[in-house]
Amino acid sequence: MIDQSFSPQNIGAVFDAENKRGTNIERLFEASFKSSLDLAGEMKDLRNQIKYETDASTRRGLIDVLNEQEQLRKDELNYIFEVISDNIKSYKPTIGIKSIKSMRCYTLDSTVESYFYSKILQRNLRETYKIKQQSRYHILKSVIHLVADKFPKIVVRTDIKKFYESIPQKQLLAKLDSDHLITINTKRGISSILESFNTIIPSSKCVGLPRGIGISAYLSEIYMRSIDSEVNKLEDLVYYARYVDDIIAIFTPSNGKKAEAKNYILKIEEIVHEKSNKHLQLNLKKTQVYDLQFNLDPIIANIDDLCSPSLIQTTNYKKSINYLGYNIGFTKQIRIVEGKTKTNFINLVDISDKKVLDYKTKIKLVFDHFNRKKHHSPKRAIKLLKARLEYLLTNTRLSNNKSNVFVGLHYSYPFISTDIQLNKLDKSLLYYISRTGLSTSEKNDLKEFSFKEFYKKKELIKHSFSNRKYYTYNANKNDVKNKGNNGVLKFGIKEITSIWK
Repeated sequence: MIDQSFSPQNIGAVFDAENKRGTNIERLFEASFKSSLDLAGEMKDLRNQIKYETDASTRRGLIDVLNEQEQLRKDELNYIFEVISDNIKSYKPTIGIKSIKSMRCYTLDSTVESYFYSKILQRNLRETYKIKQQSRYHILKSVIHLVADKFPKIVVRTDIKKFYESIPQKQLLAKLDSDHLITINTKRGISSILESFNTIIPSSKCVGLPRGIGISAYLSEIYMRSIDSEVNKLEDLVYYARYVDDIIAIFTPSNGKKAEAKNYILKIEEIVHEKSNKHLQLNLKKTQVYDLQFNLDPIIANIDDLCSPSLIQTTNYKKSINYLGYNIGFTKQIRIVEGKTKTNFINLVDISDKKVLDYKTKIKLVFDHFNRKKHHSPKRAIKLLKARLEYLLTNTRLSNNKSNVFVGLHYSYPFISTDIQLNKLDKSLLYYISRTGLSTSEKNDLKEFSFKEFYKKKELIKHSFSNRKYYTYNANKNDVKNKGNNGVLKFGIKEITSIWK
């Protein structure tokens, strides 16, 4: 069993792990890490001196001082971790409410103790229960492959209504007790967060997990294990996946007999209902069943070629499996070969209508913001406009992030097999370019931006979190060569994405 305590060593492990992911914890909690930040600043100055020092003896002396400073900083960080560990012993979590895209979410108080308290609880649950959420990429790859084989099947797509809000706390805590995997301190930490949550929710029935709090994702996965296990035992099931509350199940009826598609839904619904003591329910309004036992008609996309730049226009696929941001189905291709009509069914995978609408909304916000700012600072406004469009069309990795996780157009939608939705996004983009007060040359520059063309390029651009200035000769603005050099401003993700929150 792993050490589940809030010890200085565990706080240090979280500190290192989060920094590797690109989170600068010292900057996030400057007051708590002031002494280590001061030492880091002194070390940075020493490295610059070493870089430009030409005398070998002086350089060696500076390196020795740097090594001493590195040890001092390590000692100072260990001391800070000890202070945080002591403070956590008397820490009581306080939960606040926030709204994200009109959805009620929750946050823990923004103290350094709260941060490490939450992170250690998450690590304890993840490591002891070996929790690894199914990858969206691998789920989609499997679903697309299974649908494409044209073998008779029934596809069920559903989700759980008010997922986080419906999980029963008592049943969940009883499971944690009976498993005997987590320590008393970890249980106490989880209970403290839930108790704080219960003081601000309308109901007093102790039901639900705080959406937005880190441990909720892990607790929900632990709770759903028994449900997932029972669904996986269903007769005729060939594939099952759940991504948080989104469920997809594919059945192949045995013995070549026609099966009633609704029966599979009823079986899943029964398992979810019984295993949760009637707390969880399928969202039947969003449930879709695709009966592909004898033909592909339910998912042969009827594509409307009409495209409007209107923000709310979503006349795209009439029939397809809509799952995790994709439309998945077939197109029918009719050809005349030697006087005979031949019909081919071609697998079709594209971005979902909802995600296209999200992109259109972001495009509109980019140009709305530009129109408000262009008179105040024209050069900065057009540069920020281009940076935001580039961010939408390319793929991104934070410059200080050591992981290999990327985000962006191609990395979010690697499976698309058609340009239909990309072309519609390009038409929307051209609509706003043509109706914004730009010069001819500026419009021509912006017309180089294309969802279709940039998707093909798979271009990856590194971004810092905040705005940074890059200097012509080197990164040291104090160097004599940089006198009079104002640098080149590159916008960071914080400012680029600020209008979309």
